Amino acid sequence: MNFDKPSSKTLRGKATKEATREELLAKVTADRASREAIRRQLKAAVAIQRIYRGWRARCLVRRNCIHSWLNQYSATAADVSCHLPAVEVTASVLPPILQALSQHLSLDSPSREWQTGAALKATSGALALRGAMALVLRSIASPKQELNVCGLWLNHDYRLQWHRQSCKLVAFCCSVLRTHPSGSPTTAGSRANGGKATSTPAKGNRTTAASQANGGKATSPPAKGNPTTAASQANGGKATSPPAKGSPSQSEGQAHQLLQTAAARLLMVLTDSSLWKCFQPGAPGAVQACAQLLAATSPSPVIPLALRCLVVPTDPSSISTDPSSNPPQAHQGPMPARVQDPLSSNAQTQSPEQQEKRALIIQMTTHAALRPLIAHVPDSKASISGSHVCSVASTESGFQLESGAFQLCRDSGGFDSGDAVQEGATSDAQATASIAAAHVACHVLTAPQLLRQLPAASRKLLTQQSTLMSLMSALQQMSASNGSSKTPNGKAAPVKGSFRGSSPASSGNSCKVSLSETNLMGTCLGGIRLDGALDAVIAVGNLAGLLAGELVTKAAQGSKTLQYLRKSQLLALPGVAEHFLETATSLLMFAVTCQGSSPPSAGTSAAVIVTSQGSSPPSAGISAALIEAREGLWPLSEGTFIKQLLESCGSSDTAVAAVASFYHLLLEALPVLAGAGEQGSSTVSALAFGCRILQQLWRWCAMTMGLPLEAPKEATRGWDIPTLRAGLQGLAPQHAPKLGLFCRVYAHALLVLDDTDFYERQDTFTLPQQRGIATALNALVFRSYCPIVSGASAKDSKAAGAAISIIPPTKMLAEWAPILLRGLYERNVRRQYCPTSLWLEPFLATEATQEGHFSAGAVVRALNQGHTTLVTSLSLGRRAGGWPGAHAGLLGTAPQCIPFEQRLLVFRALVAADKERGRWDKPPSEGGPAPLKFTVHRNSLLQGGWAALHKAGPAVKGRLVVSFVNEQGMLEAGLDYGGLVKEFLEQAISTGFDANYGLFTSTSDGLAYPQPAATKIPNGLGLLEFLGLVVGKALYEGILLDPPLAPFFVARLQGRRPMFDELSALDPELYRSLVQLKG
Repeated sequence: MNFDKPSSKTLRGKATKEATREELLAKVTADRASREAIRRQLKAAVAIQRIYRGWRARCLVRRNCIHSWLNQYSATAADVSCHLPAVEVTASVLPPILQALSQHLSLDSPSREWQTGAALKATSGALALRGAMALVLRSIASPKQELNVCGLWLNHDYRLQWHRQSCKLVAFCCSVLRTHPSGSPTTAGSRANGGKATSTPAKGNRTTAASQANGGKATSPPAKGNPTTAASQANGGKATSPPAKGSPSQSEGQAHQLLQTAAARLLMVLTDSSLWKCFQPGAPGAVQACAQLLAATSPSPVIPLALRCLVVPTDPSSISTDPSSNPPQAHQGPMPARVQDPLSSNAQTQSPEQQEKRALIIQMTTHAALRPLIAHVPDSKASISGSHVCSVASTESGFQLESGAFQLCRDSGGFDSGDAVQEGATSDAQATASIAAAHVACHVLTAPQLLRQLPAASRKLLTQQSTLMSLMSALQQMSASNGSSKTPNGKAAPVKGSFRGSSPASSGNSCKVSLSETNLMGTCLGGIRLDGALDAVIAVGNLAGLLAGELVTKAAQGSKTLQYLRKSQLLALPGVAEHFLETATSLLMFAVTCQGSSPPSAGTSAAVIVTSQGSSPPSAGISAALIEAREGLWPLSEGTFIKQLLESCGSSDTAVAAVASFYHLLLEALPVLAGAGEQGSSTVSALAFGCRILQQLWRWCAMTMGLPLEAPKEATRGWDIPTLRAGLQGLAPQHAPKLGLFCRVYAHALLVLDDTDFYERQDTFTLPQQRGIATALNALVFRSYCPIVSGASAKDSKAAGAAISIIPPTKMLAEWAPILLRGLYERNVRRQYCPTSLWLEPFLATEATQEGHFSAGAVVRALNQGHTTLVTSLSLGRRAGGWPGAHAGLLGTAPQCIPFEQRLLVFRALVAADKERGRWDKPPSEGGPAPLKFTVHRNSLLQGGWAALHKAGPAVKGRLVVSFVNEQGMLEAGLDYGGLVKEFLEQAISTGFDANYGLFTSTSDGLAYPQPAATKIPNGLGLLEFLGLVVGKALYEGILLDPPLAPFFVARLQGRRPMFDELSALDPELYRSLVQLKG
């Protein structure tokens, strides 16, 4: 044993390693953190218990308050003949109800719970609230001042209390009106999710609505397929039989409608001092009290939102009954999602009596929403009259008490009532009316299918001249400001959908103003903004529908009916038509900006930039909603409406300019907003045939732009127009849209004008006027490619045009001016009405200069670089391709402006360049391709040629060597130096165009066009394609052909639409029938 070696063992066994200083510190720190976490958990548990006990106490207080009120005033409310003193109503009847149910108005801050008008749930003492409303209505209907609560305004001791209670009553009434018949309000959580049902919280995670209604005790979740209904929750959590799937029971629906009727009547009475029976009509005290009430409630959109929820109801089955399951979220995107058809969800399932009551509710709510606007006009008589509206008997008789039917509101999260309005807080009537008009315009006029839901009385209220003008002014101001980022009080307004309390529903029932940013003492339209393109398009359609009225149905022959539009009395009022055009133009510009069709201008605010970026590219849901909203623009496609707009806008020159500017914007904005559809073509048809705007528009263009109104037929020179020497770039930005609209509308009308209309009757334009139009368009199109002004002038005019509008003002003109010019030229080809010098004079004048000399080779090189249309040439400029590039563009856009000889030179130069590029004209010894040899039988020339050449491809461009087989089957002797190929091509074309062969048929004049039954012939489509190949080979080799082709077939080959008169060659009987129908 080695005693000198150190022992590794101790008396305690194996040696242990000592902990370092850092490890000891880490252990002590962990122990300290653990003890601190335990302390925090205990503190949080105590806080939760304290909050829970407070919540239980408040629930108990509210329940006792409701039961005490019912025990004391239920019999009084049920007795119609019983009246309470006004002081008792204010001091004892209303405070318990307002205090117990105030937690339903807490979507914003506690101090503004009266402003938001949150939806009231059916389990929150609805019958008690209806009883309180009945007592208040009965009191206001009393002519005795001591019994009328509105008479307390004259008592300074009760004035402030009356004002506070009135504001809260307005919010309560709006909450009731926003509640769905099933008892499920449109909650913030469900609206933030686009109307989808929110997920149910996990078991034990939070107290559900049913457990809250049961005094806070946890309840088991309902069995699948047997959910706990609102009635069972109101019955202490006891299970009750479930109602019918998807609809509340009949008694619940009737009770809910009675409650909504009482709320709408009370809302109307509170906002209209003429219905306060204790005051004489127009009494200063009543007018002042009502004005202060309207000034206090106008900054909040509670009443317009309630009206929107009534006219555009959402599907109750898609809304969660537990608002605490998901917190409110910011609206993602500039526009709400598409909603379902309200008619299919509510109106079709209601009885006629219920529909009548619903119409009455909407009518009274509309009156309340428009009351600030009506009160601003001293001589306004727009009020609801009739005993069925002013009487409160139906509400009082409907309040029937049953034992145990009143239950307490057991919802959590209630806030104590705070004073929302201070004494003496009044607003100017003009500011109040402006704010109210902005809210109604922003929330009501943007409701989809609004006009289908509004009753006739509500439409009458909306179509009062002063009301409609105020609404249009508000829409114009909101759309023109493009969502200003600053409110009038100088604070930054939040981006749309990002403020607290915004709750965009699937129907768009969203609060579109941040109450914290609202200046209660002045006009605050800067914080009220449209949601985006969808709101703007819907607003234009609703405004047009209100102005136009309804379609009148008239019985026609047999069982058919005819619908037409009567003249609008509103458009006949002074200033209405002009204001509508200005408002609609501003809304369409705002919609196009939101869609991001072009980069925002320098004045566009950050809010709009965010909206535009969020909506580009639009989703499928938004596109569907916009397409549906586009259908609401139908009045703009009625000739009667357009004709009355022209008549109502004052002088003819001013009227036609305003109407033309609006319709130019409409036709340019529709494809950007909702894609291609029938709306644009129907609008153009209404402009072309429903009114005489073409004649007035051409006269305006001629007088304003210096164009020839007429042109003589005998003229041989003088076709140059000084104002068009710079082409499109030289036009003023405010003039180009009018001329562009004229070209598009007249090009559409020219398609259906026959020769009798054009040459004989001359209904649309006289022949001298037709020559003037052709002269102006010919000079415009030619000078757009070949301007004769300095580059500085064209550049300045282009810069000025770019600053006018986000939609280029020359876009429509550049597209449709060549089309209309081509149509007028084709008319001249059929039957000459213009001298030949009219079409060629600009080219001949340019050819005389050394700079503009025509060179076929240079034009071919420009064509090989790419064809430029008139639209693209505006951005490239003439110097991009020089004169050859301009001539190349003219050949594709307006070939009639260049003489036929020059066009033939260009064609031959194109063929020569192609042959040189492929070496098709070279013999094999010089690097060219070998000749293509084939043999055909003279009895089957076309079939044999197709079998030999249809798969040859580009080799057909080279030299062909053909051998014929005669009728005896012998090969014909001879050498082919080009004569046999020419014979083959001519005979193949002659055989193919022969009507007896079956590929082509002929008109009565012997003009050929394809036979529709050619597909039934063996290889019929292949033979037609081969026939085109043969014609192309003949043109390629310079062989002259004279195939008798029908004009409408030639038009299709050229990519044009045939004219109406060309139908006579295809189907004479159909043509005669259409002429008779047109006549």
